[in-house]
Amino acid sequence: MKPTSARVLDPRGSFLQTWNKVFVISCLVSVSVDSLFLYAPAIDGDIGCLYLDDKLEKIACLLRSLTDALYLLRMAFQFSTAFAAPTPPGAFGRGVLVDDLLAIAKHYLSTYFLVDVLAILPLPQYVPRLVRIIPLYLEITRSAGTVVDTAWPGAAFNLLVYILASHVLGALWYILAIQREDTCWREACNSQEGCDLASLYCGSTASGNNSTFLQDACPTDGDGADVDPIFGIYLPALQNVSQSSGFFQKLFYCFWWGLQNLCSYGQNLKTSTYIWENLFAVFVSMSGLVLFALLIGNVQVQF
Repeated sequence: MKPTSARVLDPRGSFLQTWNKVFVISCLVSVSVDSLFLYAPAIDGDIGCLYLDDKLEKIACLLRSLTDALYLLRMAFQFSTAFAAPTPPGAFGRGVLVDDLLAIAKHYLSTYFLVDVLAILPLPQYVPRLVRIIPLYLEITRSAGTVVDTAWPGAAFNLLVYILASHVLGALWYILAIQREDTCWREACNSQEGCDLASLYCGSTASGNNSTFLQDACPTDGDGADVDPIFGIYLPALQNVSQSSGFFQKLFYCFWWGLQNLCSYGQNLKTSTYIWENLFAVFVSMSGLVLFALLIGNVQVQF
């Protein structure tokens, strides 16, 4: 039974099927854009201070605003999209579609509305977006799903998720490297007589040339042959891209780090004894195992 009201959208109709494809893509782009904010912090190695890349922040904010606009449109659609009523116990098949606008609004407000509001807050947060992607993702992995009609787009989508995970992990690796060096710098400054913590951040009135004593206290000139006792797995990021002003250098270097460690399940990561670093390495390893299993399993289902 289809909705009788002309103002109510049929969730099985071609319009929403097409819109679901756009929505999934926009959510994936949004997750990717959120990761760009993590590349904004950088290090001025000549002076020895941290700063934010204002240009990158503005571009990321613009892109995020565009994806949020699509998300708001999706939220508006939800207030006029019919839903299947729960099937009574013991009954078979799907329930009838509810086409009453008031009932539709109450259903949406009691289910995904709060998640959608959290997803459009101006904060890099992945969980709300992923919660909304998962139901449609499950449809994609089915051979007769409502989002894709052939096997190839479903397989390509699974591969896209794998690549997106590499991008997110690479961005997390970069920001955690900056955070680890910031912690080391703060500890060194606290032990240095006359050092003002504000001087560690570029643009402050107390800024000065701290590069010499910071490099002595927090050296990043290791050769990577052995485990770095201070920075561990973050050392390559600090050596190669933390002081780079080229955004694409950071992006592709960190993406490659994420991809190769997902593919190898983090087997080559040389961690220090820092607890949070080891937990991140465990997360990388487990993510690689889970995503690879999902990728192979879903590709086999598609074909």
